[in-house]
Amino acid sequence: MHAEHWQRWVWLLWLTQLLTIGAMEMSGPFWPLYFSQLDQVPDNWASSAAALAYILPLAGAMISAPFWGRLGDRVGHKYMILRALLFLTLSQLLLSQLQDPLAILLIRLLQGLGAGSIAATQAYASKLSPDNKRGFVFSKIQSATAAGSLLGPLLGGYWLETISMDMLFLRAGGLFLLILAGLAICLPRDRIGPPAKKQKKATAIASEPLPMLSPGLLLSAITLAQLAKRMPHSFYALYTSQVLGLGTFMTGVLYAGTGLGVLLSSPVWGPLYDRCNQPQRRRLLALVAATAMLLMLLQTRCDTLAQAFAIRVGWGVCLGALLPLLFAQLSALGNTASMGKRIGIGHSATKLGALLGIGIGALLFSLSGYQAGFIGTGLIYLALLLLLALPFSQPQHGASTASPGR
Repeated sequence: MHAEHWQRWVWLLWLTQLLTIGAMEMSGPFWPLYFSQLDQVPDNWASSAAALAYILPLAGAMISAPFWGRLGDRVGHKYMILRALLFLTLSQLLLSQLQDPLAILLIRLLQGLGAGSIAATQAYASKLSPDNKRGFVFSKIQSATAAGSLLGPLLGGYWLETISMDMLFLRAGGLFLLILAGLAICLPRDRIGPPAKKQKKATAIASEPLPMLSPGLLLSAITLAQLAKRMPHSFYALYTSQVLGLGTFMTGVLYAGTGLGVLLSSPVWGPLYDRCNQPQRRRLLALVAATAMLLMLLQTRCDTLAQAFAIRVGWGVCLGALLPLLFAQLSALGNTASMGKRIGIGHSATKLGALLGIGIGALLFSLSGYQAGFIGTGLIYLALLLLLALPFSQPQHGASTASPGR
């Protein structure tokens, strides 16, 4: 793979990520409604079953992500992308044939254990791109995720007006299979570097005197950002239905609003991050966290579609900065040979945050309703803001920050 062609492959990965996330998000917002329609699930358990449908794949991915990342460092991250697509294909085809709630939840767990397309794509793109373009690359991949998150709920909500979830799963599985075949043919294998020697581990980012955060605090920030992102997920579809009186298509429009915000802002955040020094990066992320907190508090006073859409778009602008730029920082903490391992550990942190977010969101909703859920999300952003305000931690002499897992 020639270095001068790296942007070409980043664009191919962008398209792949858009289609993959779009196919997954066609059904993503509608799990609560799907379980409420199954005869085997009592009405008062539909929300809990939907929460498990979100939680189980996250739990599986949290366990498996570091393993797949290390394996990708050894054999190449192209094969990890193909492996993730294969698991997604099989899981969607199986879901299209099942009606038993326990079997559905088992498939969701296995999907999480075997998938992980975002982590594999990020590791592949990071290896082929220049070090000073990390913010650009992670924001580019995030914009594809946002575009998929925008189109998927819209398409899924539109189709669900006329077809069943089973058919939606079948169409998603067919799309995954097409993407898998195309990448197997077109995508070049990434270079596999020699394993990093312990005595040569990096002690700081090469271009900066200090890391933005220590590895532990950086992983904590990633966990908090993802926790806040996923907290409303377990109840937002019910909120739009019961409070705003919306159907599935308009619920999809609101989910797409978040994706629109990310899509519009990601091309700005990445280059801006690459131009900033470390203190400026922290201030930038702290400002974004404060804005996200304010939007969650405003959500508690929202009772119209226009207000809800504006808040979702604004929240998407904030999401376009937080996780991609934190991952760009994480990718810069060591050498290229261990890129997959670091990103895998980072994705385990996101899965932990998502697990906690969905669980806490469902709990707050069941105990105190929507307002408690949105206020709780705002408090998580406040915790992230306080973490980003911590003083720089001086690296100890001889200590390694090459691997955030140590």
